[in-house]
Formats: sequence, structure tokens, C-alpha cells
Amino acid sequence: MDSVDLLERAGWYPGRQVDTSASVSSLLREGYALHSTAITVLAEFSGLIINGPEYFIEGRNGRLRRRRQLWVDGERAAMDSEDPGGCRDYSEAVGDTLVPVGGEGQMTVLVGEQGAIWGAFSLTDSGIGGFKR
Repeated sequence: MDSVDLLERAGWYPGRQVDTSASVSSLLREGYALHSTAITVLAEFSGLIINGPEYFIEGRNGRLRRRRQLWVDGERAAMDSEDPGGCRDYSEAVGDTLVPVGGEGQMTVLVGEQGAIWGAFSLTDSGIGGFKR
């Protein structure tokens, strides 16, 4: 299954646009440096939950079924992301202004002003680790 199939199963379609006012307000209130690329991404993808394939883990009572879910929601990202200062540190490290737009488990999904999508596992001021484009 390719990325377009996953997006369509989540409710995306070409030309999709949603209201971003709550996302914009939340991100700005939390201190993130918002840019037009992030607003464009949020307008097209906000509200989607993209389901990955099922997998199983062993639990005390047998096998447990799990499924990874990547979500896109600026309002939730503003609240779930740990620290705008950490986001600024990542931005400086990659030479682009990054804004949180979603997540999956412990990972924060960020979009750069130049259009790159990044994943980070810690947005704290203590250091840059677990960061991938």
C-alpha cells in the first residue's frame, strides 16, 4: 500500500481544505514560529488519522493486537509537543523553521518552512536526539 492509499483511507482527497484557525491560534499561543508551509499542510491534512499495519506483541494474557496511528492536528501538536525552545533548537540544527503538526506514539511530526517533514522523539532543551528527515 502506498502513501496515497493510506491518506485516502484516512479521509484525504485532492483539494481537501479544513479550517486551521484553532490550530494556528494554539501554535501561536504556545510560542511556535508559525509559517505558511505549516498552515498549508494543516489545511490539507489536519484531522486525519493514518493507520499503519497491525502488529502483535506478547502480553501477560497472550498476544495483543496493535496498530500504529499517525495523526495530524496542529491544536493537539501544540499541546502534546513538549517545548517550543526544543523546536527552535531543532530548527537551528537543520537550518529551517520547524513547526509541530502531528505525531505518532512518542514521535512529534514537524514541517519545515522549506517543505521537509521531520520526526523528533524529544523536543526538550537538553539536546538534539532521535531526529530524522
